Amino acid sequence: MDLKIIDVVAYLVVFWIVGQVVLGILDARKKFTEQERNELMTKLDSMIHMVNVEKHGDVDYWFDNDSGQFLGQGATFNEVVDHIKSRFPEHVFLFGKEGGLAAETGWKLLPPSELKKLVISKQF
Repeated sequence: MDLKIIDVVAYLVVFWIVGQVVLGILDARKKFTEQERNELMTKLDSMIHMVNVEKHGDVDYWFDNDSGQFLGQGATFNEVVDHIKSRFPEHVFLFGKEGGLAAETGWKLLPPSELKKLVISKQF
């Protein structure tokens, strides 16, 4: 088989074009994956609340520690939970070393170790 210089150049151009198409597809997929990840992180950030509790008189007020968003209020812990259950049925509320609560915990405050086990068991 006798390849001429023009044939070699033609093959190289075809390989270069195919390579550029493949690289373009991979780059687009990577950007799409990053966009999906960013959207998921934004959604999770809006659903997970580090709670800051403020007491004014006999009423406890819960705020999101990061955004300052008002979450709920009540004279007792259970009253605040009843208030947030209706407003944020799919959200998670964390209290640092005290633990957290959500619909998955039966709206009961679980210590961090139990909360972690519950989350892991739901994931796998």
